[in-house]
Amino acid sequence: MKTKDQIKADIIANLFSKHRMGIKPGLERTIALAEAMGNPQNRYNTIHVAGTNGKGSTCSVASSILIESGLKVGLYTSPHIKDFNERIRVNGVAITDDELIEYAEKLLPIAEEMDATFFEITTVMAFMYFADKGVDVAVIETGMGGQFDSTNIINPKVCVINDIDMDHEEFLGDTIEKIAFEKAGIIKPNTPIITTNYAENVLSVISEKAKKENAELILSNTQIEVEIKKTISNKFISQSFVKNYAAALKASEVYLGKAIPTEIQKKAIEKIEINSGYFARLQMISNDPVCILDISHSVAAAKNLVESLQSTFNDKKWTVILALMSDKDYRGIIEELAVITDLMILTQVDNERSMSAIDLSYYAEQLGINAIILIDPKKAKQFAFDSKLDCVITGSFYLAAEVF
Repeated sequence: MKTKDQIKADIIANLFSKHRMGIKPGLERTIALAEAMGNPQNRYNTIHVAGTNGKGSTCSVASSILIESGLKVGLYTSPHIKDFNERIRVNGVAITDDELIEYAEKLLPIAEEMDATFFEITTVMAFMYFADKGVDVAVIETGMGGQFDSTNIINPKVCVINDIDMDHEEFLGDTIEKIAFEKAGIIKPNTPIITTNYAENVLSVISEKAKKENAELILSNTQIEVEIKKTISNKFISQSFVKNYAAALKASEVYLGKAIPTEIQKKAIEKIEINSGYFARLQMISNDPVCILDISHSVAAAKNLVESLQSTFNDKKWTVILALMSDKDYRGIIEELAVITDLMILTQVDNERSMSAIDLSYYAEQLGINAIILIDPKKAKQFAFDSKLDCVITGSFYLAAEVF
């Protein structure tokens, strides 16, 4: 007889095998799967968050604020860092292995008849879990897109669109305007939409969609940045975290219909890891040597990482430990990181989509960056620590999972 761990491993392997089906645009399978499960997403309120960068931060802050405001809050994010269960949480507590097995056994037979994808199944699983747990509200992060994202079968009370940049162009479009159009697909009729986007070409797309849906468009207030920095103290060095915090705060206030007291905000930040599992976003994980862990898997995220490090540590040079997926703009990311490094340790994660460390090293060296290739991420980190190199570990969620 199989152990619980073996059953879970088989389920996770089955779910991940459905990645091979690729991306299938359209909501029809998610709708059908949710209907088969009794449309659990309609049994509680939701807040929907899309964008290229900052979704995870915004979802985590909003979830923490709402928990500290006394609500029972579901949180659905992706990808996970260490364990699949991290994707689905209620008041910070991840779905258990027993619960994961229970929901998977209900879903998978029906999902396989429909040829549902990994993300479609996982999304409906989260919706079912939140309904059964009786949450007051669930904060839902989109996956890759917006309009055809599996999460887009909900009817949220508030929507948020974080900063939009070039990413997943093969699915979302080859211009920033096309990508913005896809992300703006989460905007619903008569539903407030908050955005951190101020660039005219992006904002005009969001504004047009909001007008079409008679949705109130709210620009996240960057004028309160100084006060926000006082609230979050020195817990986070990321400059963009302030922007994402402002968006989450506004979303929470719009949802609750009232201002959030400063003491609640402070508690939400103090307990953000407990309340949301927030991890690996400009997090200092060692003081000797200094080591910063961050998930910067896009050009914009890498730029934010560099700006945040420069604002905190001035012109300090870092050893960068980098691994990327093959569908990322590795040239643009390395060009951004070149500003803060003379030495890169290139590595690979245990994933079929991982980019070759050798290929990464070729481009780094073209930019005059010394490159060391250590295929095993743990050995890359250990080399930096043994050599007392102040380092930044970045580039992929999967890298964070393998080194910690």
